[in-house]
Amino acid sequence: TNEICTIQDYYADVEEAQEISEIFCNAVNESSAGVQFSMDRSGKHIRVMLKGAEDAVMDILDAYYRRG
Repeated sequence: TNEICTIQDYYADVEEAQEISEIFCNAVNESSAGVQFSMDRSGKHIRVMLKGAEDAVMDILDAYYRRG
């Protein structure tokens, strides 16, 4: 199957970084598609990396951007 790898860069304080991490961790853990997730933080710069099946990665990104 096709896979996608995406890198998302955010600018966030510590509290927002924790929220971003929790959102992506929960979404990846709920996915049964074996999506790989990693997050790096350097000061206020946050980098989120997702790799896996196209539809699963896109579903996770869609859920992140649709949150209220």
